[in-house]
Amino acid sequence: MDRPIDRTKFVIPPAAERS
Repeated sequence: MDRPIDRTKFVIPPAAERS
């Protein structure tokens, strides 16, 4: 759970990744 990918998801909403 210490993966940076998980942290980016918490910081940036899923909508930002899809757009």
